[in-house]
Amino acid sequence: MNSTYGLIGLVVVIIALGGYLVMAPGTVPTVSAIGEVTLHAPADEVVVYVAIEQRHQSAQTAQTNMRTVSDAVATAVRARGVPDSAIQMQTEQLYQDYSWETGKQVLKGFVASQSIHIRTSDVRSVAGIVDAVVEAGGLVQGINFELSDEHAASLKAEALTAAGKDAERKATALALGVGKSLGSLVSIQNEDYSYAPVVYYARGEGVASAEDAKFAAASLTPRELDVSARVAVTYRISRWY
Repeated sequence: MNSTYGLIGLVVVIIALGGYLVMAPGTVPTVSAIGEVTLHAPADEVVVYVAIEQRHQSAQTAQTNMRTVSDAVATAVRARGVPDSAIQMQTEQLYQDYSWETGKQVLKGFVASQSIHIRTSDVRSVAGIVDAVVEAGGLVQGINFELSDEHAASLKAEALTAAGKDAERKATALALGVGKSLGSLVSIQNEDYSYAPVVYYARGEGVASAEDAKFAAASLTPRELDVSARVAVTYRISRWY
């Protein structure tokens, strides 16, 4: 008799196909699943990451020199046909430059720096952009294949839709596996969405070779990105009894 009452409180969980069925006393039976998808899409933007850095014993002079180089880089890039909207000037930074001498910290001067992100949808223009940056005194930190905001939004919608369908298929298969069918949708939740830029060129630690960046830009070829999404769904179960 006691074992009979114990069965009344039993929660039956069947794990398969990335989901589970739940039947608990006083609740509506449900089935849950997680859908996953990875899309392979061509990048529609190349981003050139540029660093401007100037050192001087005077903070004001270091900052003035940095701004001069920064303006020269922007002007040179514009001359290559890049619009102002594609040239993103990041926040300026100014900090003290110290060295260790005879066990003591010695102020050598100041460092003024700024980062510039240059975006283009034309792969063939990257070599010219890199040449312009280097000739104007900028340092190419990296070259990435990325997605524009518009393309990323479109792919996000496509990936989430596909992940939702995958979750529904898994929930359907799980229910059919025990002789049941899906009822109404209880909940749906975006578990994850992501994409990672493809790093085509990255300046090595302590390396400042302009020729390496120029060679990388000259040999640039289109790349694809992986766009991933995960969606969790829960359905009621029909025909449970």
